[in-house]
Amino acid sequence: MEALKRFTQRLTLIYTPLQQSDDIVTSCFVTSLSIHIEQLCDETENKLWPSDMMDESYMVNITDGIIEISSQEVWGTLRALETILQLVYRSEPDSKLFPLTLGFTQFRFRQKVIYQGVVNDVPIFTHRGIMIDTARHFLSISEIEKMIDAMSMVKMNTLHWHVTDDESFPYFFFSHPDLSRWNSYDDKIAVYLPDEVSGLLEYARLRGVRVTPEFETPAHTKMWNVPTLPLLTVCYKDDKPSYDYGPINPTDNGTYTFLRQIFNEVLSGFPDSMIHLGGRDVSYECWQSNIFIRQFMNEKGYGDDYTRLESYYFQRLMTTILGMNSSEWMASPIVWQDVFENGFREDVPVIVHLYKPDWEQVLDEVTKAGYRAILSSCWDLSSVEPGDDWKRIYECDPVSFEATEEQLSLIIGGEALLWGQYIDDANLFTETWPLAAAVAERLWSQEPSETDEFAQRLHDLRCQMLKWGWPAQVVTGPGFCYP
Repeated sequence: MEALKRFTQRLTLIYTPLQQSDDIVTSCFVTSLSIHIEQLCDETENKLWPSDMMDESYMVNITDGIIEISSQEVWGTLRALETILQLVYRSEPDSKLFPLTLGFTQFRFRQKVIYQGVVNDVPIFTHRGIMIDTARHFLSISEIEKMIDAMSMVKMNTLHWHVTDDESFPYFFFSHPDLSRWNSYDDKIAVYLPDEVSGLLEYARLRGVRVTPEFETPAHTKMWNVPTLPLLTVCYKDDKPSYDYGPINPTDNGTYTFLRQIFNEVLSGFPDSMIHLGGRDVSYECWQSNIFIRQFMNEKGYGDDYTRLESYYFQRLMTTILGMNSSEWMASPIVWQDVFENGFREDVPVIVHLYKPDWEQVLDEVTKAGYRAILSSCWDLSSVEPGDDWKRIYECDPVSFEATEEQLSLIIGGEALLWGQYIDDANLFTETWPLAAAVAERLWSQEPSETDEFAQRLHDLRCQMLKWGWPAQVVTGPGFCYP
């Protein structure tokens, strides 16, 4: 019922009139909508929550104003409702009110026109997401919810939440409350509390959106350092402590005890099938300076190869994470591509997240190594230039390199990235939309349209968002949104 309520609210705001050039023969007035879901949510099969295994396929049959939706799971129905809203146009603004039956409920609307036909649809990629960054600027729950609403409109299904970084630690942990108390921008108003997070996850669930958390380690962890938690590596100068700090100390067994406590809370709070562990920009300089880490390297036979120490860290961390999985629920670890490039080749079900330019060769190597992959290299919305840069975003093809069928099956999808250095509540939505729709369509559609055809849909989407009260930016040039 929650989804149908949103559907009817959006239906009343359909702004686009049927154009004279449109084929009236293939359209009709909307009179009723029925829904058939083959498999209802089953808690015993973990289908209450969206996951990378959810079935988003659907069929929509529109004949003589009667709309019929069929799907295997509720997630497909959510996607079908969005498709219907893309096919509906308004009739004359002063038309009379007519009844519209949705299930067992009848509503009265201005007449709506819809194109007749049958739509059978299924996404080409299972992972279609956006990354938000709440460490550089704290983002309010209400703005994140708005992002989730927009994601559901374009059939995106994963919100990648980059929670912490060098600038702040805005997340409350029961096991270690000092982390946010000492290292958030404000521990009273700029920290995500458990009840708020639970509410956000439920909000996303009702829209078919997963929330995948990222607590990045071992670098980008300056805000993990508090007096009661000697977690970070002490840097040395001339074999004496300089009291500067580097990445997490991977040689201390206490590190993994602490991380187990942290990620146990994360896995308990986030019912997602994936967890992002970070891995960007690990500098070895501090590790190299520390006399105890050098001693550890010698004992392990690593010599001066600190990439092996990094791989050792991630192998132990992933073993810890995977060891906390239960038979009912399993979270696969994700790491940024740096971890793979620095030599990690352990036999664990890790997913490699690509974000750097010149990605084709790396994607080829990752999939040849048997790892699943997520692509973001061409979808960094933080660096988009005004003008026609949206075309570059739309034309990026994750499967454009020569690959075997087995390799292609390991590419699970992609994400748009929104690094938060220059993004807060004031411009989060505007910087994202409707640009992210170009990523969404590329990851959903089997056969993407020509850019000119997509440009019209992008314009229409912006107009819908404005009608909904959302500040979507102009990206396709001159145009007009009907009131």
